[in-house]
Amino acid sequence: MVLLIVRIIGLVNGPVLMILCVCNALRENDVRAAAGPKGCPVETYARLGARPQCGQCLPHARRLLRGARAA
Repeated sequence: MVLLIVRIIGLVNGPVLMILCVCNALRENDVRAAAGPKGCPVETYARLGARPQCGQCLPHARRLLRGARAA
């Protein structure tokens, strides 16, 4: 499966939500909020009641979680 990152733009000054994992319909904001101290994508997905399916999202998830830990 090809990784698709979908932008959903609100109609009137709404937020921009990025889908991180299409297989599990996980948004970047959800993954950031569920990030554990280790910053492990598999652990973070489990906190959201999901697990990686095709794996195409994992490199981006790792970068996202690294950035969340640094902030």
